[in-house]
Amino acid sequence: MSSNDDSRLNKTSVAILLCTRNGGAFLQEQLESYRNQTYSNWQLYVSDDHSTDNTVEIVRRFASTVSNTVDVRYGMQEGYVQNFLSLVLDPIIQAQYFAYSDQDDIWLPDKLERAVAWHESALQDRPALYCGRVRLITADGAGVGLSSLFSQIAAL
Repeated sequence: MSSNDDSRLNKTSVAILLCTRNGGAFLQEQLESYRNQTYSNWQLYVSDDHSTDNTVEIVRRFASTVSNTVDVRYGMQEGYVQNFLSLVLDPIIQAQYFAYSDQDDIWLPDKLERAVAWHESALQDRPALYCGRVRLITADGAGVGLSSLFSQIAAL
């Protein structure tokens, strides 16, 4: 184990949960956005709902180029909700935090770093959920606006 691996053991781990189905057209850019995260202690769990395109091949190629865990499995073909639930409920997936990702997301480089920092500063005696605002783009990457801004919910 290298010294870099030792430092990762001391950091909070994040399991990225990605469900796919025929997402090959946009997947490579998304996977590169994971690679470019400033927060490096993440593992990727992919549940593919039996794609008929090159989705699984793209993920496996990506897995061979990163030191992070990348686990690819086949979903139950019961839709995206069941696909995500199969990952959330899998006892093998162990991490302090889960980060959900749609197959066409492209993350800003500090997305995980900001989310982990926010969670670690939140009150520890209450459940917490971190959500980021979505920057909407066209297929060629041109910005078209932002998602609605939600007001903060009062503490319970």
